[in-house]
Amino acid sequence: MFKRISKRKEALIKKDFREIRKVKWRYRLCCCFF
Repeated sequence: MFKRISKRKEALIKKDFREIRKVKWRYRLCCCFF
């Protein structure tokens, strides 16, 4: 049970990390343009 929870948490963290990276990349692009 604990393993299953940690696995799901890991997947969520990975997803969040990907989203954050996307936002950072967009933010960097905007900074470059403005």
